[in-house]
Amino acid sequence: MTEASDYRRRLGRRIENGRIRQGWSREQLASHLSVSSFVLRRIEEGLTSLPAADLVKIARRLDLSLHELLEEPVLEAQPGAARLAAAWSLIERPQDRKAVLAFVQALAEKDR
Repeated sequence: MTEASDYRRRLGRRIENGRIRQGWSREQLASHLSVSSFVLRRIEEGLTSLPAADLVKIARRLDLSLHELLEEPVLEAQPGAARLAAAWSLIERPQDRKAVLAFVQALAEKDR
């Protein structure tokens, strides 16, 4: 499985869990989102990608922030995140960026 498909599956689970937490059936949420329940099922199973506008709509319906839905940390809340982003912007060579990213991801996975 690819990283993208793993991410879609996790996102789909968060959408499904949010829907259940709201007490909605798949048909009810699908209606709120103007999609069929078949499409929503494929989203929840991680089989369908979504445009950003739809992700915003889903987050609002599920009473989640976009960061919560996407499982992304809020950078402003992370000490040193701004310095890390500034340093990243100074790295010019693609192979250096790739190496730094691999290193940071390995550290992050180690702490999970």
